[in-house]
Amino acid sequence: MPTVLSGYGFAADGPHLVLDDIETAPTARRQVPVRDIPLTLTATEQRRCTGYFDVITYDSVPCPEQSRIGPDVDTCFACFRRTGFNPSFYNMPLEGISPQQRAYNEREHVVYLAYFGPDCVKVGISSRDRVLLRLRGQGARLAMLIASTADAYQARDIEESIVKRAGLPETVRSSRKRALVNEPLDPERARRSLEETRALVEKACELRAPPLSVHDFTSDYLGRHTLDLPITDLSDERPPSISGTGLGLIGDILLVAESERQFMLSLKELLGCVVRIEPMVRRNSKRPASGQLGFGFS
Repeated sequence: MPTVLSGYGFAADGPHLVLDDIETAPTARRQVPVRDIPLTLTATEQRRCTGYFDVITYDSVPCPEQSRIGPDVDTCFACFRRTGFNPSFYNMPLEGISPQQRAYNEREHVVYLAYFGPDCVKVGISSRDRVLLRLRGQGARLAMLIASTADAYQARDIEESIVKRAGLPETVRSSRKRALVNEPLDPERARRSLEETRALVEKACELRAPPLSVHDFTSDYLGRHTLDLPITDLSDERPPSISGTGLGLIGDILLVAESERQFMLSLKELLGCVVRIEPMVRRNSKRPASGQLGFGFS
């Protein structure tokens, strides 16, 4: 059955893939657990809309039209309009912001620091009631909340000040996140880094952050599993493919074990792809030598 990779997520029982079966009408959306599940995922060049997101209820909905999409987007224009959310709302005139986003922006927000690895801490904002979901989705290894605000506009003002005065980034590239997954995680070093960054922000921005705790997301991502470095990155393989027994997700990075080795694949660029999901384990290819082409499975 043609199946669209429409997302990924984290629930009480662990991480999962969000799949849309598009031979049904209406589209059947299902969540497929990742952890401890044998799976083979192979992406094709066919692409379909991943649907829309209700920023008021936080429900995600399959595309009613099952629209075909191009390579640089993951939703059709109709679903983009249905969602009505622009992360760069602060660059738009108020009248250009959708009613649903205005309602979301008026919710209580927080400013956070997210740790991804040595020398990699970013600043971000989120509504308070979904900040943990957002941090898990980004793949933060540890995080700390440093400010609470009445709405998104105040949170953005603080975020912008931190970027300009403290020099923190707002985004981390997917390739860097994957590289940092292959760096040993020292939780105490990460906590110190967040505390030192908070002190830097307080001094540079004249911000007094409350003494809030640090959240470690390791068990959210991996449960009882541990990473056995180095992990082979298959994200540049063509066709995109990975096989093994699921270890978990770190943000969009799918991790599996196969033949006593561990492999990872970024799902970010695969959202909207028609994929094959098989409940079996095959042998992954070795990491190709520099300048050579990988072919997914050997």
